[in-house]
Amino acid sequence: MRELFPFNYFYAQLSPKKMFAGRHMLNWAQMLLVLLFLLALNLLAIPFYFQKQTTVELKNYLPQVTELLQDKKLQQVAHQTPFKNGSYSFSQKEIIFEKQNKLIALDETTAKAKKYAVAIVLQPQSFILHEGSQTYRVFYPRHFPPNEGNIATQLTKSWYQQNKAALTFAMMSLVLTIMLVTDLIFILGGAFFLWLTRNSPLTDITTFKEATNLILNILGPASLLSAFFGVYLI
Repeated sequence: MRELFPFNYFYAQLSPKKMFAGRHMLNWAQMLLVLLFLLALNLLAIPFYFQKQTTVELKNYLPQVTELLQDKKLQQVAHQTPFKNGSYSFSQKEIIFEKQNKLIALDETTAKAKKYAVAIVLQPQSFILHEGSQTYRVFYPRHFPPNEGNIATQLTKSWYQQNKAALTFAMMSLVLTIMLVTDLIFILGGAFFLWLTRNSPLTDITTFKEATNLILNILGPASLLSAFFGVYLI
């Protein structure tokens, strides 16, 4: 059983001697699968991190919207307007702020918000955040009512809860790209230097494939520890 893939790879992790002896075990296709597995281990902590978070730095995603959210009149209106059962009761449409192609309004439409470079619109059951080509319509969640506490904090938490999955995927894609490039450089570079020792009496490595397999064997325990502590320490 230990000679079959992927059991042979895990068996090679048991000791440094087995790592070196197991440098012949994998073919190129199997090594590619091992690389993807190691990358997945290193990414494992990211979804756990985002799952535990209740808010995010909105300025990293919508910096101009973040500035507009500090408007004092918006805070005042959000607290004074009747809010019950997850819905505002606006008496009429109202523009709170309109200047330099920026808008803060009550009970306006998404189409109206998109006419501006930056816009915040409070609707009866949802709010709209618009900046550049990005437009988000978010319903008021029960846990973060906009009429309680700081309006910027509450709307940010609400926005994050609705977009958590997309943010997690985007972060994982970014980290995956970075790690794939760096891992390939490290693995192929390390394998190349090991391959240069093929004529040395100090090593039995004879091919580039053996050297690559050995580097992957070495990375196994490190990736497992990285995944464990990454998830455990969050």
